[in-house]
Amino acid sequence: MKFPGALKKKKRSSERHVMLVSFMSFWTFHLKMHQSNISVIAFSVIFIKIIQNNTVF
Repeated sequence: MKFPGALKKKKRSSERHVMLVSFMSFWTFHLKMHQSNISVIAFSVIFIKIIQNNTVF
């Protein structure tokens, strides 16, 4: 009984990791396309909020 629960938790965290990686790659591409300080600031704020949300769960 213990093992499937641990497996399920691991899968969920890996899905979040995939989302985070795709989000990072999107923003890296966006910042390369549009080099602006506003984008960097917005990215920093959003990224910090995502990290805070991840620590809550």
